[in-house]
Amino acid sequence: MAILRVQGNQGAVINNATGPISLAFGSNVTNGNLVIVSVSVYNSSNTTSYPLLVGYISQSAGTATVGTWTLDVNSTESDGGEYINGGIYSVPVTATGSMTVAVNGVSTYLYYVISISEYSGLDVSASRVDTTQTGIATSGNSPVTATFSTSGVTLIKGCLCVDNNGVTNTLTKGSAYTLVYSNGQSAGMGIGDEEYITSGSQTNTTAGWTQNQNGPWVMTAVSYKAAAAGGANWLQMGYWEHNPYSKYCDMNEGNWRKNNGIYTRS
Repeated sequence: MAILRVQGNQGAVINNATGPISLAFGSNVTNGNLVIVSVSVYNSSNTTSYPLLVGYISQSAGTATVGTWTLDVNSTESDGGEYINGGIYSVPVTATGSMTVAVNGVSTYLYYVISISEYSGLDVSASRVDTTQTGIATSGNSPVTATFSTSGVTLIKGCLCVDNNGVTNTLTKGSAYTLVYSNGQSAGMGIGDEEYITSGSQTNTTAGWTQNQNGPWVMTAVSYKAAAAGGANWLQMGYWEHNPYSKYCDMNEGNWRKNNGIYTRS
């Protein structure tokens, strides 16, 4: 199964507020898919004592059920009196349904921006993260992570968290990446969410952006493993009756046997 971004919702911004910030998917999320959330926050006090934590994110509404949230990567930077924090969360969907994501933090957080996406074709096990990397700076217009390598076909998510310093900031994705969302609003935080679905292993790659101002930034990146290859389960609910070849067989007739996961008829 190929890796595919099924849907997303971006643009939830809270300025001068302490949260929570909530964002809903437009359609139901599907059992077996992975939800990934990129988060950018600003704080007026030292966030080294208050980084993003896994407990800050939750499903706040909806009929879907999900597994255990993980904070897959997180990083914080200060430009001397102003502090920014970026991170990427993920959670597997365990039952299809509607879903609203909420992110909350400590009381000193002032600005939040989040981007939510649902992906199919990804590993949803506890070992789904292939590798992570970060990059931080108090100034510069070319945010980038340190180099990293990936194993096989993966989804690389690159998240930019940037202090816009009160000016409208133009954010441009990395050349190898596909734009998911960017917000360079003049007030508060900016966020960049990009993706790169690789065709195989990557060696000494990076995730990065460019911005049109010389300000502090945090870059985070996660590569997620593809789902393990495997054939369809022909006896799962709904599959057999919709299989185009089922008209040639009748599962209620004959002596069907299962051997090493394969059904045969004697």
